[in-house]
Amino acid sequence: MNFSIHLDDATALRLKLEAARRNRTRNAVVAEAVKQWLERSQRSDWPKELLQYAGARDLVPFEKARSKKKERPRFP
Repeated sequence: MNFSIHLDDATALRLKLEAARRNRTRNAVVAEAVKQWLERSQRSDWPKELLQYAGARDLVPFEKARSKKKERPRFP
């Protein structure tokens, strides 16, 4: 798909210089930037790896440790 974007002169120059520095076309740089922006915009608040984490099998659940909590002495 082809379409045009309008950039101010300073931004267009920065794009041109950065694309040349990376030995890429301006179009390739803009396409990559749009893809990355879309990925960030459509992400869940939590990373996929964290949402899929099943936990450590040998770790004692917090709730068990909490029920055995010793009372702390209170100081005046």
